[in-house]
Amino acid sequence: MHDYNFQHTHLPYSATACPCLSIDCVVTSPPYWGLRDYGVSGQLGLEPTIDEYISNMTAVFKKVRR
Repeated sequence: MHDYNFQHTHLPYSATACPCLSIDCVVTSPPYWGLRDYGVSGQLGLEPTIDEYISNMTAVFKKVRR
């Protein structure tokens, strides 16, 4: 029998809360660059340049991969 644990979290702020290699699957919906403003300070997708957006998204997915 398998134990399952489902988490709903906002990754940039909680990626270090999970031990390395403890997650088998991540389901995400990353924001498109410049498409929506959700009114949250520091949100991804509203960076002034595409290069900054790519840099931030790369940093997030490095945390996912760990």
